[in-house]
Amino acid sequence: MAFVWILSLAFFVGASSASDFHDIAGVNSTLAGVPSIVQVEFLQPWGVWQQKGAATILNNRYVLTAASLFSGPDYNPMYRRVRAGSNFLSSGGVINYVEKANNYPAGNYTNQPSDISVVRLAAVFQYTPFIQRAFIVAAGSTIPNGLILSQAGWGSRNISNALTVAPVMTVSTNQCGFNHTGFNSTILCGNLVQGYNISNADAGSPWIFSNVTIGVVSGLNFENSTWPGILSASITYYTNWILRTAV
Repeated sequence: MAFVWILSLAFFVGASSASDFHDIAGVNSTLAGVPSIVQVEFLQPWGVWQQKGAATILNNRYVLTAASLFSGPDYNPMYRRVRAGSNFLSSGGVINYVEKANNYPAGNYTNQPSDISVVRLAAVFQYTPFIQRAFIVAAGSTIPNGLILSQAGWGSRNISNALTVAPVMTVSTNQCGFNHTGFNSTILCGNLVQGYNISNADAGSPWIFSNVTIGVVSGLNFENSTWPGILSASITYYTNWILRTAV
C-alpha cells in the first residue's frame, strides 16, 4: 500500500526558503533526489512513444498522476506507459505498461473539481535506488499559503531533456481566481519562485515538501485561462480515496 505521512500546520512552521533548493534545482538535478517520479508516455499515431506527463510511484503496482492524461475521447490504456528510473526523456530506465486508470469519480458523488488518477500498471516495479515509492500527505493536513515546495518534472520547454527540480510557492486560491468553496479544498495554486522563468512542470508532476508528496500538477486550468501560475490537485483531499484504490 501507499505510505502516508502525517503533516499539520505546526509541521510547516519554519518552512524552507528558496535558497534551500539551489543544490538540487537546475539542469544538474538527478533522479536520486526524487526516485518516485516516472515519465508518462503516449503512443503517437505515427508509432512513436513520446513523454507527455509525469506520475508518482505509490507502490510497486500503482502510480499517482493527473486524470487528464488518462481520459478523453481517444484514450486507450494500450496507448499509455510509464518509464521509471531514468533521469532523461524517452531513454533508459524501466518500461511498464498501463492496465487500468482509476480517475477520481467527481461526477458520481461530489461536485468538487478534480484532475487526479490512481493508475494500475501491468507489472510490478522492482525497487532500486532510482525507483522508489513516495510518501503522500495524510488526509486533513493543512497546506498554508507561502509554503515553498519542490516541483519535479521534465517540462515541455526544457531543452536539456533532463529531470529538474524547481521551487514553487503556494498562494491563495483567491489569488489564482478560485474563490469559491468547491475549489478551496481540492486545488493548490502556486508560482515559480523568483529567478525561475521556465516551468519544469508536467501534467502529473509532484509537489513535494520535506520528502512528502502533497500535490499533483494538473493538466487542466478548469477554464481559468487568466491564471499564469501552476495548478495542482491537493492530495490531502484525496488521500483516503488513494489508499482505498491503490491496493
